[in-house]
Amino acid sequence: MSGLTETALSLIQQYGFLAVFVFAFLESSMLFPLFPSEFVVPTAAGLLVRDPVLFALFVIAMTVGTVVGSLLPYFVGHEGHDAIDKYGRYPCFAGRNRPCESLVP
Repeated sequence: MSGLTETALSLIQQYGFLAVFVFAFLESSMLFPLFPSEFVVPTAAGLLVRDPVLFALFVIAMTVGTVVGSLLPYFVGHEGHDAIDKYGRYPCFAGRNRPCESLVP
C-alpha cells in the first residue's frame, strides 16, 4: 500500500466516524478531495460497521459530511453571484483601479 492509503486507513481506525465525516466533507466541498468515495466508503464501512447501530452512525456521518461539504461551494457561489451583480460579469480594472468603462469612448 502507498503511504497515503495507509495514512487514510490509520485515520479511519483512529478517529472513526469523525474521519468519515471529514473525508465526506472534503470530497463533496471540492476543497481537497484526498480519496474518491469509492475508496473511503467501503473501506470505512468494513472497518467501522459491526452492528445496525454503527451502520446508522456511519450513514449519518456520511450524510452530514456530504451535505455540509456541499453547502460550502453553494454559499461561495451565492456570494460570487452578489459580486457579479455589484461589479459586473467581467470586472476589468486599468491603472489605479479605474473601471475599463472610463477608457472606452
